Amino acid sequence: MFSVEKVNGYDARKKELADIAMTPGYRSILMERIRKRIKKTRMDEAMFRINYLGKKGIITFAGNELDVSLAGEPDDVKSKKVDLDFPLDYVHQELLSDSLRGSLPGNKVIGNLVVPTGTCLLIAGGDAGKSPLARALAGTNTKDGTFGTVRIGEPFVGYENDPALVARELARALYSCTDVVVDSIKDMVSSGKGALMSSGISRTTFTEISIWSKIAASVGSTMYIPLNASFKNNEIDDLVREASKSNASMIVYPKSGNEWEFLARTGEGLMRRKGVIEMDYDTMQVSIRQTSDDFAYTGDSIVTASKLFDSSDVRVDIEVNVDLKDAAVRRAILREAK
Repeated sequence: MFSVEKVNGYDARKKELADIAMTPGYRSILMERIRKRIKKTRMDEAMFRINYLGKKGIITFAGNELDVSLAGEPDDVKSKKVDLDFPLDYVHQELLSDSLRGSLPGNKVIGNLVVPTGTCLLIAGGDAGKSPLARALAGTNTKDGTFGTVRIGEPFVGYENDPALVARELARALYSCTDVVVDSIKDMVSSGKGALMSSGISRTTFTEISIWSKIAASVGSTMYIPLNASFKNNEIDDLVREASKSNASMIVYPKSGNEWEFLARTGEGLMRRKGVIEMDYDTMQVSIRQTSDDFAYTGDSIVTASKLFDSSDVRVDIEVNVDLKDAAVRRAILREAK
């Protein structure tokens, strides 16, 4: 989006971006505010769309999951004001109208880390423990310890291979949960357009992940996605990590033993968070040591929110803890969300 800006105004913008990054549940509260404002006038319009291997999962403001295929227009879409030619990263402008461009809202707190919304890629080879770690991160400090899971492509009972159904389930998961495990995207990794890189990963995979990051951040959720290269090679691992840094909100990769390193984005032009995750695979518990001083969560200035959904509406439980200094935008959001 084009805008005219001044250099001497960037400090204030950075402060606002940082404040949003340090506010767990910020986006969930903002979404509830927007939904209340438009509930009576835009019930049949699409809220957001997510794409998987050319198929589209669409959620309307009414909360209906619509499976839209490129092959044609399903009957349940014909009566809706749904444009089948949405761009891949479609998010309704109403959802973005009160947002600060370039922000990356916080989702929840684990240790002294505010986990960002968007995508969290867990990058390692096979048998490294990515899937259990993804579930442990997703289930820590959520409402009742619950999280969403979309099972794709693996040779196990109950996993889904139909791209249209996967697209629908991805949309439903993002609508319903603040934390979603997507395991795995190996079909997307190998089936995307464009030549495969030396890692065995399609060049378009990272573009797709960037789009998912934008959509998930826009609706207040985090997608935890295990990703491994087809070939074990230190140089390839480094290339995959570098490519992921610019397309995912957060990346996690092996350090040693049960320790993993992480790098988490915080917003446009801001420093990333760095640290170590220690995973106890017996208890499925994680502990986090953030090693960068910037954006280390100290317990001050916090808003937490949990999503509770039924088939037609959204309710948000809001808990406010300690002061909200330097956070006029959050006070306004809380006031309108009540």
